[in-house]
Amino acid sequence: RIWSDFQPKGRVGQNCRQLVSSSVGLLRRIRRRLSYAPPPVEYPSLLDRTVQDFALDVIWFITPCHKPLSAPFFITVWDLQHRRQPYFPEVSLTGQNWDARENFYRAILPRAARIITGTAVGKDEVVRFYGAQSENVVVNPFPLPETLVQAEGTYGEPDIHPDAGSGFLLYPAQFWPHKNHVNLLLALKILNDRDGLMVPLVLVGSDKGNLGYVRETIDALGLAAQVRVLGFVSDARLVALYRRAMALVFPTFFGPDNL
Repeated sequence: RIWSDFQPKGRVGQNCRQLVSSSVGLLRRIRRRLSYAPPPVEYPSLLDRTVQDFALDVIWFITPCHKPLSAPFFITVWDLQHRRQPYFPEVSLTGQNWDARENFYRAILPRAARIITGTAVGKDEVVRFYGAQSENVVVNPFPLPETLVQAEGTYGEPDIHPDAGSGFLLYPAQFWPHKNHVNLLLALKILNDRDGLMVPLVLVGSDKGNLGYVRETIDALGLAAQVRVLGFVSDARLVALYRRAMALVFPTFFGPDNL
């Protein structure tokens, strides 16, 4: 509307307006006549060329991040929670978003020679969501790190926390929303108010965007003296925590596999 109302009185202004109008019209006619070029040929990736150079028979991807290959490949599926619970931001908005996850699994799983997952529930989801052949899906429970199953006394017990003795609950989980820390804190509050039980809780893991909210909830519920947030810890420290804890709690929403 501004351009149509622009009617310069001088000769220079009128000539400029005519030039712009003619140029816009020409560009519109050219755009209508343009035919889009076909997409470029997709050449083999560096990984695929390496597979061919070394004449590899099969490739096993232990993480769900790769492109299809010309050689047979195995893929490990940790979980498909973007299908089960897509409202969590970590599978819909941040990092690998919902579309990226769905496009990846839709393209990869039907082409995999073998799909490895940790539970029968995980196998059922792979078959149900993506039409994979049941006989191609292998259930292999995820192994524990060797450090957690070594004989007693292999590791020393480094200092955990000045106030952390025995008899505490342990929840080792990164601070994602789906790990459900807040519901665990609400349960502690119920135990305090209803049953008079003051059970210490130790939380370990890296901040993935939800730690600030967890800390706010700890303060709001009056649990600051009861809950220890130790952050990410070493293997040796984690082993010591497992050995000294009264119990492991695991209220995560996601599954069925968890590391």
